[in-house]
Amino acid sequence: MMDQVRNQMVRIKELIKDKTKNWSKKEIAILSVIIVVILTAFCALFFLIREYTVGSQVYHELEPYVFLPEEPDPAQTPGTSPSPEEKEFVLAPPPTVDFDSLKALNSDCIGWIYLQDSPINYPLVQGADNAYYQTHTFDKAENKNGAIFLDVLNNKDLSDENSLFYGHHMKNGAMFASLVDYTEQSYYDAHPAYWIVTPEKTYRVDVFAGFLTDTESNVWQLTFASEEDFQTWLKSMVRKSYFKSNVVPTIEDHIITLATCSYETDDSRYVVMGILNEYEPSK
Repeated sequence: MMDQVRNQMVRIKELIKDKTKNWSKKEIAILSVIIVVILTAFCALFFLIREYTVGSQVYHELEPYVFLPEEPDPAQTPGTSPSPEEKEFVLAPPPTVDFDSLKALNSDCIGWIYLQDSPINYPLVQGADNAYYQTHTFDKAENKNGAIFLDVLNNKDLSDENSLFYGHHMKNGAMFASLVDYTEQSYYDAHPAYWIVTPEKTYRVDVFAGFLTDTESNVWQLTFASEEDFQTWLKSMVRKSYFKSNVVPTIEDHIITLATCSYETDDSRYVVMGILNEYEPSK
């Protein structure tokens, strides 16, 4: 690809030389600047697309380690075609994950997250800090896609009152980009729950809130000094939600918060919050 770019630049240079024989030095200088700007933008776009592609390929190659059950069709009356609002949400069974193989690839792996009918289908990691996996994919290669990672201060067994997972808002829709779709009630209605699978347990997460916030918000609080503080915090999170949910969190619950960047301001973040429920398959 880069050889093609270099060859094209040579052809452009020869074409310009032939077409500008009678141009003034000022005109040639202006054209040269314009060409440099265009080529610089082209190269930046090329490397950005290449980085996105490489990052996506890393996660695509993990698919053999995860078996996803077929997503069910929403219940509907035979012979009718109900609107999206009329369809009943049906959560597919949880994925089956080969954690032995994943942990052999990366010992930081702590789980897997799956939100059906969305791009969110990724391994979960926890690093030694909250910086490394912002710039490194699951295979620990440096890449803008990063990984979905648990806050370094959280217990990896998700036993804190609030467990925070971070992921980038990639412009190609990858990683946690689709979280911002929870600004719409219709999206929540179609995606009210998702799965988190760990080597020890499987959890259904029932979503109760989603909203735009910033880096100074109290949404990032992980633990609480008292049950009263926790209850107050939960109520404030519900009030901020952009959609309505029948899920009501209590002080007995463990909360999962998914967070990604939003582009309204430099410190804007979009968060989606849910209740962690241990899954016990019917026998």
